[in-house]
Amino acid sequence: MDPLSAVGLASAILNFLDFSWSLVTSAKELHRSGRGTTRENARIGSIVGDLQDYSLELSVTGESQTRNRLPSKHEKALRDLAQSCAALSAELEDILGRLRGVKNSKWQSLRTTWASMRKKSEIASIEARLGQYRAQMNTRLLAMLRGRQSALFEALDDIKQRLESLGQVVCSTQRQARILQHVYFDDMFAREDAIEDAAGGTFGWMLEGDRGVEGEGLWEDNTSPARARPPDFMSDAMDASRRLLQTWLREGHGVFHISGKAGSGKSTLMKLVSNDQRTANMLQQWSGGRALVTASFYFWNSGSELQTSLRGLYRAILFLVLRQCPDLIPQVFHDQWENLSEPSATSQSQSLEAVLFRPQHVKAAFDVLMELPVQSGSPAFCFFIDGLDEYEAHAFDHKRLAVQLRNWAKASYIKLCVSSRPHAEFTDTFPPAQRIRLHELTAYDMHRFSCDLFESDDSFPRVRDLYLELVRDMVEMAEGVFLWARIVCKSVV
Repeated sequence: MDPLSAVGLASAILNFLDFSWSLVTSAKELHRSGRGTTRENARIGSIVGDLQDYSLELSVTGESQTRNRLPSKHEKALRDLAQSCAALSAELEDILGRLRGVKNSKWQSLRTTWASMRKKSEIASIEARLGQYRAQMNTRLLAMLRGRQSALFEALDDIKQRLESLGQVVCSTQRQARILQHVYFDDMFAREDAIEDAAGGTFGWMLEGDRGVEGEGLWEDNTSPARARPPDFMSDAMDASRRLLQTWLREGHGVFHISGKAGSGKSTLMKLVSNDQRTANMLQQWSGGRALVTASFYFWNSGSELQTSLRGLYRAILFLVLRQCPDLIPQVFHDQWENLSEPSATSQSQSLEAVLFRPQHVKAAFDVLMELPVQSGSPAFCFFIDGLDEYEAHAFDHKRLAVQLRNWAKASYIKLCVSSRPHAEFTDTFPPAQRIRLHELTAYDMHRFSCDLFESDDSFPRVRDLYLELVRDMVEMAEGVFLWARIVCKSVV
């Protein structure tokens, strides 16, 4: 029984007891109006009506119960008491009915008759029972109030615990945000944003699925030369590279190496692959139900110091991972987390807190991230790192970076897709079975891009008969360097 129902039922019982007690003891007149100006039977009928109303409240209020919970012993006793009062009401109605049957009686004679009836054992029994019910009512009501008070304290305690938990969450969120602010740097995404998106569907074939046997139907056949199928020798190499990348995404481990000459489109391909939903879908198969976390970093030798250094790599990967997995922050930045939890830390300025995030501290946090123990429910990480050769360091340091990347990817929950020029520091370190040579695969995309550029220009009718020969010459002379073909084709157009 819910609290409101219990109070309503108790109130109905009290009202009935008060009315019945007054009736039985003649503490008030039998009717609330006039003094003998109406017929006595009408007076008794009004009393019976009032008694029935009180009885109805007992039955209606007692029906309300709390769902999905058994009533307490006090609630059950309260409902039993309501039923006893309803039965008593029926007895009183019967007595009043007999009184109503006194013919040609005046008000005074009715009072006399009622007084004489009170002396009988029947009325005496009712009076005694009313006293018992009143005592029971007091006892049960006090017990229920104590129970409700206990339940109220429990509810208040639960609310207090919830508020404390909420306060802890708020404090944790603030600390998480402060740590992420110290790891972030302004031009973190500058290089990726500067890379043009793959134009005209170029490189899209790398993520396409097979259509038919042995790739038949993968390439679009169209009347436009821009949509023409590549030569068989080219389509075979492209299919093999496409399957190699997709197999690694779905089930491979370690490092996948995209090698290519300068300007062959490595960064464009990396941007496409790292941001495409098809890549995420394939990586989900590899993660095996664990949370998939991806992060990208683009080395850029024309950028800031952080864009050309390992410091930038560490901070970018940490920021992108911890933003997706804030629960890892206390573990990865343990000392900083504890320091910022001190009461004095709330008044510290950003510059004072920065002492906790010096390069050696960030490097230590990155090492913790790379060495997280494998646990059930732990995330799976796939990192995309572009332009290894643009890391501003000596060739010896390039070699050390390649070895470090290979070691990171030995963990079962980490793998990396990297790109670089075909320098020996990288080709000798990364497994050749998980490498594609992009400059050997770009002829089709260069042909497609160049044809699109010509065909979409207003002057196309003037070169309709000779542009295909120009495109073939440019593609051949580019020797796989997509950037050169783009520049030359735009100049010609």
